[in-house]
Amino acid sequence: MTVDNAYRRGTLLGLTIAEIFVLLIFLILLALLGLASHWEEKEKEYTAAREASHARERRDKKVLSEWREIIKFHTPKEIRTLHATNAALEQQIDRYNDWISREHFDGEAELEKLIEENQELRAQREQLERDKKRLSERRDELHEQAETARENALQARRELGILKKGENPPCWYRTVAADAGKTREKPYYAFDIAVYDDAIVVRRREPPPGRAEDDDGPLYIDEARSIGFDEVAYDARLTNAELEQEMRRIHDLGKAGNVRTYPCIFWVRVWDKTSASAKARWKQAHDDILESLFGTYNVKDDPWPSKSPP
Repeated sequence: MTVDNAYRRGTLLGLTIAEIFVLLIFLILLALLGLASHWEEKEKEYTAAREASHARERRDKKVLSEWREIIKFHTPKEIRTLHATNAALEQQIDRYNDWISREHFDGEAELEKLIEENQELRAQREQLERDKKRLSERRDELHEQAETARENALQARRELGILKKGENPPCWYRTVAADAGKTREKPYYAFDIAVYDDAIVVRRREPPPGRAEDDDGPLYIDEARSIGFDEVAYDARLTNAELEQEMRRIHDLGKAGNVRTYPCIFWVRVWDKTSASAKARWKQAHDDILESLFGTYNVKDDPWPSKSPP
């Protein structure tokens, strides 16, 4: 009885201390096994979530790389700017829609108004074209009248010059005293000309000083240059036809009033260099050719120049 009592004093709920420790260890092991199973499940979930996150990240990077060149922005600031621009465009569209939808806007009425205004503009343009044509015709008419008046004035000046100066006044002249206190125009000579049996020779003369006293023209030296005296074939043996060709233009300029404001002729000094048996040649050349082109002075005493001055 003593042994049984001692045994009972070392038990708890009928179990010994050693049995209780064994039972506790077993329970702890069961708990650890459950925790290990739970942690394994958590680890699997974490691994799956991590793999899914990595896959999503790779997909996002791929999409972003494919669209980066298309969308042309890379930062949130650019995205906000794009949104703001889009919002502004939408507001502008809304304003246009509101303007179009106003009750007072009538598309057909506006169109008719534009057509009517266009017709008025077309009528105005046609009227302007008619006015322009009428003014152009009037301008041409005035030009013709002015040209006619100018020609009449020139003709009147020519006729007045003929009345005052005679039929063929000299183009180049100086005024000298005449009888009874009057004056006359003494010609300056433009060329020296010699008639030979088989040719006519022209020598150059220096242009006279001054200008025409009553015509306010250019200096004689400038006038000679403009008329074309430098183009004459000086010192050459010319035929009658060649002399005519050389001098006809100069004669015509004077007679047409293009040297003075009235018809005039140039004067020349002439030498008879024909032989004694060729006086018919001299008369023909002098009377028929030279006097048809110039006023002539027949030189008797002065020698024929050996050459033209430089």
